[in-house]
Order: sequence, then structure tokens, then C-alpha cells
Amino acid sequence: KIDIVQIPFNLYNQEFLTTKSILKIKNENCKIQVRSIYLQGLLINSYLNWPSWINKEHIDHHKRLLEYCNNINYSLLDLNLCFLKSFEFIDDLIIGISSLKEIKQFKKSWDRNLKLENFDYKLWNIENKDFNDPRRWPS
Repeated sequence: KIDIVQIPFNLYNQEFLTTKSILKIKNENCKIQVRSIYLQGLLINSYLNWPSWINKEHIDHHKRLLEYCNNINYSLLDLNLCFLKSFEFIDDLIIGISSLKEIKQFKKSWDRNLKLENFDYKLWNIENKDFNDPRRWPS
């Protein structure tokens, strides 16, 4: 029996929601751990720091997200954690960090318990495996 399933899931990669796979996993009484929540850091960084291979369409998409964050006075990290907290199917988050500062930033944002009202997360989904799957990124 499989007890735990890890899935990539973030604001830009909602594939498991759109395919209804979550229901299938939960119906098997599996615990769901979510990984790739920052999409290798892209989701919590300015588009100005993104690699040059990323196309203009995705950069413009991220610019709009950053503008949205600025309008509601949330950081990109705040918004992404609010998004993840809104899903009851998530049992655990797996995060990658590279410094004590990042842990502190994560904890501070997590502990704020911010809520998103009238937030249509589906608008932010990007259905592009070459963008959403870092294994497909140029080296």
C-alpha cells in the first residue's frame, strides 16, 4: 500500500487539480505532500531575476502577479503560502531553503495567517510543462 504521495503544486502549476488526480489519491487514503511550491524560486522572486530563456508571456504573467501582490500589500511569498493553505488536501509542504534567512522569512509569512478573498487562483495557472517542470529547463 502507498501511504504518501508527493506532487508538484504551486500557483503556476495546478495540473493535479485540473486533472482531478487529487481526488483519486485521497480516495486511496494517501497522505499528500506538496513540493515545488516556489517553482525553483521563480514564484517568490521578481521576474527581473528570472533566467533569460523564459518567454515574454510568462514574464508578463508574473508581472501581473507581482502587481496584484503590491495592490493587496502581500509579498510573493505571502500570496503563494495563502494559496497553498487554502487547500485542505495538502497534508505537508516540502520546502527547499538555502539559508537561515529564508527559513525565517518562510516562518514569518506562514505565521501571519493571511487570507485571500475573491482570489481566483485558476487565473494564474500556466499549462506549459516546459515552464512548470524544471527537469525540462535548459541547463
